[in-house]
Order: sequence, then C-alpha cells, then structure tokens
Amino acid sequence: MPSASDLTIDVYSKDFEFLQPLSNPLDTTELIPKFNAKGTATLIVAPDASVNEFLQEDGARIVAHYRDEHLISGMIRSDSGSLTPNGTVSYVVDDDYRILDGALAWV
Repeated sequence: MPSASDLTIDVYSKDFEFLQPLSNPLDTTELIPKFNAKGTATLIVAPDASVNEFLQEDGARIVAHYRDEHLISGMIRSDSGSLTPNGTVSYVVDDDYRILDGALAWV
C-alpha cells in the first residue's frame, strides 16, 4: 500500500540549487504526470510552513519522485491563497515537458 513517505518533493531555485524538501507542511497534493504530454501539479501548503518563502521565489521549481522514480518536475507558475493562520496557499506547477511540447523537430 502506498504511503506518504513514498512521495518526495524537493524545492529548487531558478538556478537549480536545492533549497528544501517539501514534507510535513504539505496538506494536499495533486500530481498528474502524463506520458508524452505536459503534466500538472497542484500543491496546497499550510500558511505557516517554512517552505512558502522558497516556493514564492521567482523561478522556484519542484521535483517530485514516487518510490525513487521521477514523477514530475517544473516551475511554479502561479500561487494563490492567504498566509493568514486559517488560510492555505496553493501552488500550480507546469511540467518541464512544456519545453518539448513547444519545440518543432523532425526525427
């Protein structure tokens, strides 16, 4: 049976520098990886989570693994919500596949 510890999400800067793992503060995660298509991810984080400062940086990105297999990676495209004690903050991630999706190539 899958457990929460099987999923790891790490936060990186726009320069691909590791900043912090996203672990216990994570309230809800919706990761939709797609084969040969652009996946999406939505992260809902508690307002008092220390990782919020990193996720709100310009160019912040995440890399998600499930049981050590790459699941999805990409930039934080938008954030919304409230940093008040009773609020939540939602982050939308665009999969890195978007780069390939927009490229014109012949094989």
